[in-house]
Amino acid sequence: MREGVDKVLDERVSRACALGIGAAGGYAGAATLAKAGAIWGGTLGSAGTPFGALLGAICGGLLGGLGAGGIGWLLGRALDRRLSDEFFCKACEHRFRR
Repeated sequence: MREGVDKVLDERVSRACALGIGAAGGYAGAATLAKAGAIWGGTLGSAGTPFGALLGAICGGLLGGLGAGGIGWLLGRALDRRLSDEFFCKACEHRFRR
């Protein structure tokens, strides 16, 4: 019988990438959709401009943050798999380095 060996992953790398890239994506999405929302709200009148900008910023921040955060998490996992040099045995969970 042959036991498998797998890499030990450090979840801190994927979390850090998700937070960093997610924050950048959130700011970019908020700025982009705030401008678009202000233009759209301006067609409704002078009171619609700040409302449209606020609504665009909130939606852009959420959509940009979630999308970019997901991409950052995947990137962090890929980096962690490439950089990790610690392995463990799937049968006995013994940790070792190669």
